[in-house]
Amino acid sequence: MQIKPWLEKILISIQNIRLNRQMLMFVFFFIISSIAWFLTALDKDYVHSIVHPVEFTNLPNELAVADSLPSELTLTVNARGYSLVRNAFGGKPQPLKIEVNKLVFGSLIKNKQLIKYVTGLQLIKYFSENYSGKFKIVGVLPDTIAFRKINVRSKKVKVKPQLTVNYRRQFMEATETITVPDSVVLTGPRHLIDTMQFIHTESLVFDDLNGVKRQNAKLLFPKSIVGKILQVEVIAESTQFTEFTIDIEITCNGLPENANFIAFPNKITVKGNIPLENFAELHTKWFIAHVDYSDIQAGTSQSAVKLDILLKYAKNVSFSPQLIECIIEQ
Repeated sequence: MQIKPWLEKILISIQNIRLNRQMLMFVFFFIISSIAWFLTALDKDYVHSIVHPVEFTNLPNELAVADSLPSELTLTVNARGYSLVRNAFGGKPQPLKIEVNKLVFGSLIKNKQLIKYVTGLQLIKYFSENYSGKFKIVGVLPDTIAFRKINVRSKKVKVKPQLTVNYRRQFMEATETITVPDSVVLTGPRHLIDTMQFIHTESLVFDDLNGVKRQNAKLLFPKSIVGKILQVEVIAESTQFTEFTIDIEITCNGLPENANFIAFPNKITVKGNIPLENFAELHTKWFIAHVDYSDIQAGTSQSAVKLDILLKYAKNVSFSPQLIECIIEQ
């Protein structure tokens, strides 16, 4: 018996629905089984490794690190699967601060030098408190951190500010930049402290300075160097200025008593900036222009003019000409 085309299509559709239903049932029970297996697996205990960032603080002055301190420690933990999954998706943990001065040190002699060390058993206590109720910490790597006894010295050094100043138009430096305090006591290994003459501050920028500005700045301690004062106050002062121009007669240093010095030209023109409040002090006596007799004796066709500035308020000073013709008459 021949089946009509439309009836054949209906029968095929019914057959496909049965197959799709069977597939859906299979997928459904597969997912349920997978979830059940996963939940059962999470309820079991596992031994797993976790990398945790650390920061060692309060290092005693008389100790130095034998090797560089690790920034991370690897923990071996025993925990339920649930806890491990939560930890994996909890983001990167904050560094755990380990106070070195509160640890108990072991000691040994190596190459005639006293070495102190901390074992991983002590570090486990820190992590156990941090992961309380989550994991059981069973190991820490590295399992030993070594320190060496050093000869410590304290020394008072100057503070050197790292400051960039951009002055407002028509303003200039009024006084030298200072810090309060201007010096600090540093402590550290003798071989490092003996070479230190100053300590830098962090970099600061004062923009559009038109008066007095104060700002705290952190001190930049070199490795293994410590101090009780961690920051200082940086003070910069500016003042309004005016431009000046003054002519200074040229003299000759080392000229014999019976000789006569003739210069072409015989004066230089000095230009610069000076604070408004100090403009009245401007005088030729604060500038000394000279050439050296020895340069003239060497037979050079021109001599270089040197300028000594005795007025401390004068800034951005320039002069011309810088080379002159000279004649010595005996």
